[in-house]
Amino acid sequence: MSINDETLKKLATLSKLDISDDQIIPLKKDIDSILSMIAQIEEINTDEVKPLSHPLEINQRLRDDAAELNNIKKDIQKLSSNIENDLYIVPKVID
Repeated sequence: MSINDETLKKLATLSKLDISDDQIIPLKKDIDSILSMIAQIEEINTDEVKPLSHPLEINQRLRDDAAELNNIKKDIQKLSSNIENDLYIVPKVID
């Protein structure tokens, strides 16, 4: 597959690229080589290949999903200077 000058200029316009006339020939060669590589990849038979979620077949070690009930309320309230009936007392801001 090959790309023509008109299509290349249209792609450049859509991509907001400013391509000069002397850049067209090398760019066409690069795009043509990419398109030929894609054509080669499309020829490969992948019917027997199983899809992967990751290229490396490794299992992720996960920790047990267990709830931890840590009651640190008393430790945190020790940091406050004004506590009454397990509530934080703050100064009045609005009259």
